[in-house]
Amino acid sequence: MPQGAPGLAAIAGYTLALAASTFLWRLVVPTGLYVPVLGLPTPSHLPQYVSMFVLGTLAFRHGWFDALSRRAGRLGFAVAAACSLVLLPVRFATQGVPSELAAATWEAVFAVGITIGLLVTFRERLNRQGPRGRFLSDQAYTVYFIHPVVLVGLSYAFSALHAAAIVKFAVVAVLALPLCWGLAYLVRSLPGAKRVL
Repeated sequence: MPQGAPGLAAIAGYTLALAASTFLWRLVVPTGLYVPVLGLPTPSHLPQYVSMFVLGTLAFRHGWFDALSRRAGRLGFAVAAACSLVLLPVRFATQGVPSELAAATWEAVFAVGITIGLLVTFRERLNRQGPRGRFLSDQAYTVYFIHPVVLVGLSYAFSALHAAAIVKFAVVAVLALPLCWGLAYLVRSLPGAKRVL
């Protein structure tokens, strides 16, 4: 059921709560900590991951993506830029608690601002799909499942290549992209596959 998007006060309140929870979380789980059992590459960002996921789900269910105004998008970009100009110098010019507080606040404000700005931009300017885009979109879910096999296979095939890591990355990327989508198309061509993929 479509509803109006949250107002400025609700967005600001969420952003401040996210900054505070991120800062407090990092007192226990500092940036750079890796927990091998969980396999999370950046557990210090967990408050952001969880709250943005929940908020995105709510936004979809309540039609907030369509309700965001163009003004909100412009304001989101402006806030993201302004917080970067103010908080990043503080982050890098200080140490300890002030630095961590500036980092947590910048991440929250920047993430919310840029998310709102990009949502409106994509909705207003990049919401059309041609035949190539439709093909890629149709195969994307299947690519999600098969890409590890393709990437591992290609990486192993080029493991003997004596080159810089960036060169190996480029070679694998150039081959993996068409292979993933081509293989996904073939998999989805199997009888009944399109019902689940």
